[in-house]
Amino acid sequence: MRRPFPIAPMASCFALAGFAIAIVSGLSGGAEAIGVLQGAILAMVICYIVAMVLGKGCATIVREHLERYSEERPLGAPPLETADALPFDTSPPTIEESAPSAPEAEAA
Repeated sequence: MRRPFPIAPMASCFALAGFAIAIVSGLSGGAEAIGVLQGAILAMVICYIVAMVLGKGCATIVREHLERYSEERPLGAPPLETADALPFDTSPPTIEESAPSAPEAEAA
């Protein structure tokens, strides 16, 4: 069963945030209340439309990724051996005990 992505609630929250920002910025700028309200409503509509379009696009991308992931890794299949597929050596480095010795003091 596929769970739907909550696109409309997220778009509504984004629109409400745009409305609130427009109200605060308009009133702090000293504009008339009717102009601030009209601009805030316009900002809310634009933010809702933008969020719906972006939300549907993101939902499509995530859904396609999940479908591809579940096709590549079905349930019950053994885990992928990624260490063998790496193009470089993954073994831990070894420290060689070949440090240069201190010069011996010559006896006079």
